[in-house]
Amino acid sequence: MACRQRGISIVAILVFAIALVAVLTASLFNAGFANQQINTQLIAADLIAQGRFVSQTIERCASEYPQGASAAAPDPFPDAATSTAAAGLVCPGSGQTVWATGPSPPPSPAGFSGWTYYHPPNAAIVQIAIATTKAATLLASVQKAVAAIGSAASYTQTTTSGVTTLTLYITLRQ
Repeated sequence: MACRQRGISIVAILVFAIALVAVLTASLFNAGFANQQINTQLIAADLIAQGRFVSQTIERCASEYPQGASAAAPDPFPDAATSTAAAGLVCPGSGQTVWATGPSPPPSPAGFSGWTYYHPPNAAIVQIAIATTKAATLLASVQKAVAAIGSAASYTQTTTSGVTTLTLYITLRQ
């Protein structure tokens, strides 16, 4: 009789353990989904805050020195025909970096390149990009940032060999 009772208690323990694993798996799956949603919101908030800060810093330089470096060819925005790091931008009116009178540029969100700037004819644009194999999560963050920043913001999505590059653009002047 004692052997039979031991067998029943082992079966009960195994059934309980399997049920516990199932409950834990379900709760971890749900927690993972919730964490993914929170992470999407945090990345979007970071992109929004940084994008606005970088843009406003460059625009402040342009408004303080509307003639730029030359009265003969006034252009208040830093010259950069090709993409250059926003951290090293020089304000054409002062000869100092655009960050000289305020806080330093922020570090980019994890995995993203640093903020870059370029100034093709008739525009001044800042951008940040990430190359990832987890585009779905990050795409939602970039889309939220574009929606919050408004009409000055846009993004592109390109995929090559399974790696997706998401680029967020903010146009300062067009």
